[in-house]
Amino acid sequence: MKSESFCRGLVAAAILLLAIVLLRTAWMSDDAFITYRTMDNLVHGHGLRWNVGERVQSYTNPLWLFVNAAVYVFTGEIFLTGIAVSVIVSLAAVSLAAFGVARSGTLALLMVLILTFSRAFVDYATSGLENPLTHLLLAVFLLLFFRQQCSARTVFWLALAAALGTLNRMDSLLLYVPALAYAWLSLRTRRATTALIAGFLPFIAWEVFSVVYYGFPFPNTAYAKLGSGIEAHVLVEQGVYYFKNSLVRDPLTLPVVALGVASPLLLRKGRLVPLSLGIVLYLVYIVKIGGDFMSGRFFTAPLFLAVMMLTRIPVKRNPVLWAPVFVLVAWVGLTQANPPIKTTAELGRTTAGFKDAHNVCDERWFYFQTSSLLQWKRGKAMPSHKYAHDGRRYRRENKPRVVVHGSVGYRGYFGGPTVHIIDSYALADPLLARLPMKYAPKIKMGHFPRHVPAGYKRTLIAGENQIGDRDLAAYYDRLALITRGPLWSPERWAAIVKMNLGLYEHLIDRDRYRFAGMRRVSLAELNRAGPGKTRSVVSAGLHIDLGGTQQAGRLALGLGANDAYRVLFMRGEAILGVIDVGPDKTGKGGIADYPVSAAKVAPGGYTAVRVIPFPGDKNYRVGYLRLQ
Repeated sequence: MKSESFCRGLVAAAILLLAIVLLRTAWMSDDAFITYRTMDNLVHGHGLRWNVGERVQSYTNPLWLFVNAAVYVFTGEIFLTGIAVSVIVSLAAVSLAAFGVARSGTLALLMVLILTFSRAFVDYATSGLENPLTHLLLAVFLLLFFRQQCSARTVFWLALAAALGTLNRMDSLLLYVPALAYAWLSLRTRRATTALIAGFLPFIAWEVFSVVYYGFPFPNTAYAKLGSGIEAHVLVEQGVYYFKNSLVRDPLTLPVVALGVASPLLLRKGRLVPLSLGIVLYLVYIVKIGGDFMSGRFFTAPLFLAVMMLTRIPVKRNPVLWAPVFVLVAWVGLTQANPPIKTTAELGRTTAGFKDAHNVCDERWFYFQTSSLLQWKRGKAMPSHKYAHDGRRYRRENKPRVVVHGSVGYRGYFGGPTVHIIDSYALADPLLARLPMKYAPKIKMGHFPRHVPAGYKRTLIAGENQIGDRDLAAYYDRLALITRGPLWSPERWAAIVKMNLGLYEHLIDRDRYRFAGMRRVSLAELNRAGPGKTRSVVSAGLHIDLGGTQQAGRLALGLGANDAYRVLFMRGEAILGVIDVGPDKTGKGGIADYPVSAAKVAPGGYTAVRVIPFPGDKNYRVGYLRLQ
């Protein structure tokens, strides 16, 4: 008993060390301020809106928004408030897991050590995003799952915890479903079913509100990301890269997740199987959606669940026997690149290398110099990033305006209610969210750029539809009725039903907006120029119409030698296959001849070839295309 009490004391000390690490690494991400702008508008009487002129759910974390709003309404300040809420909730989650879920002080100590050295966990224990509350609700769920005998009452409390977790972030439902199903199936009574439904009433109520107020059951971000038009296999490839990035950058997190998933088999603990299945479902989901551009962000919830599962291992209480494991965790944590425990104010002085070849980014590194607690001092406007300064300038000028930006979090919050921001990544814009992303050889998951249709900005300035694309203008009329019209008008509700059933989708020319700005030329026109003549290729690419279906298995492309290109084989608007070529390694410059095999990527024939340049010197050229 004395050794256990001593170990619990060590756990408390370890949590104190974690608190110090979180304060030294604390930062605020640009994306978090998308939620904060809506929160600010709510507190100041403008409603749950991003742009005050339209009802759009630009945030994915309603519960997190309300938790922060409950504090913000008293402080009126966001930088220190957001950090304080994140740190307090994160420490509450770890403390509940350590003193409530863990079976022994030894395992609780190991859990806290793992979390302290996990770059993913530390990065998003602050940041302003909803991860801390996700962790706390997972701890509550597991406390109920392990501590209570299964009954209808237990099912209710489990369902309530899962519903709040889902209300905090909808895709986290995958982590809860198998364990909830296990609890319900162990009873299979009418009372258990009633309890399950009753527990989910908060989430059900939110969904009803969302449809009534916003016109849609899901956040606008879901439509922006899941409707991007990216091919499924490309998303899977990017999702795999997301895992690889974590293994390289954060070698502790995913191995611990894997150990947690395997724990039911290793320990022969059947009660842990549903929790492992929840983690597996969530990991598969991460792969399916292509991961994210924020390195490690999506792995914190599986990690937290996994380490709590590992604390249920029946072990001898003597912590000395576990010394090699503690040493291994500390060694891996301290020898990784940029370990959180060694963070200083110098982090981020240079941002070179903050993202990898697949656009997966170390966001804390990138923003640390302008949005971290270590850079804060009294009287200094924080965050001090240029995006935040843009927003402060809009607020000072206090003029109604419509602007287009990509990174909109800082700009939106500090810009205030008079500025209407068209989010070119579509996270906060209802029309752009329903258009496909602009095609690019390299993508940044989660932030998919859209082409702003001609006349859209003028429409928002003038208050009347001036969109040049007649079909898209008709689509926008229906969408504006939903986001701007009277809540209870019959016309609005008819539009809501039809929009959610996809009955207006025929009005969107998806190929037109996915390849917006692409130049088009026939094969004859391209080759007519003759030897030595070239045609410039805009960054959006060049469409070469072949005049009908071609079966040629090989072709030769003359392209600018200094750049890399992606060659798309098309049949109508369908992409049949993709081949990347260049740059030429001979260093001769000019036009390089690239033999391209179409037999494998487009065996059934193709009607056009599209040439898309990778970002380079912007002097992209095409000389010829010859079918062979």
